[in-house]
Amino acid sequence: MFYSGFCLNGEEGLFDEFLPSFGEYIAGFSYGSIAALKFAAQNKDVAKLILLSPAYYTHKSADFKEAQIAAFETDPALYRLKLLKKSGLSEEEGKRYGIPGTSAELRELLYFDWSASEIASVSHRGVKIEVFIGGNDRVVEPEASAEFFRQYGSVYYLKNKNHILR
Repeated sequence: MFYSGFCLNGEEGLFDEFLPSFGEYIAGFSYGSIAALKFAAQNKDVAKLILLSPAYYTHKSADFKEAQIAAFETDPALYRLKLLKKSGLSEEEGKRYGIPGTSAELRELLYFDWSASEIASVSHRGVKIEVFIGGNDRVVEPEASAEFFRQYGSVYYLKNKNHILR
């Protein structure tokens, strides 16, 4: 099962090299990592959780988060265009996979508390957690993300990769 990023749908194929070709797993890209974690927390039969460039903003200020939401609400199409470009998607890919997002989804993404107890409970249950982070990510802060997720699983810090892990 794969959960898409904010303002995206159907982009799973962009991550084929990071997703197993067989076996049971739950994966999420960016905003979709939140849904993937929630699913893994609620379903005891999950064996592997793959987080691709997880949307980790727990350490960011409320002012930063509110500025992002205000920018989105001012011009959602422009915000989406800039976000998808900043992520590393080509214009064609942005058109192919891009969908309108909502301010409620952006608020969830920005204010989601990557609760140590929730991710720790998934890890302690024996779920293998793999996290892929691009060192040149301009959407999230890769160092802060890597530092947090190293506590709970295997973090693959891809030095010269962006948010889309290219």
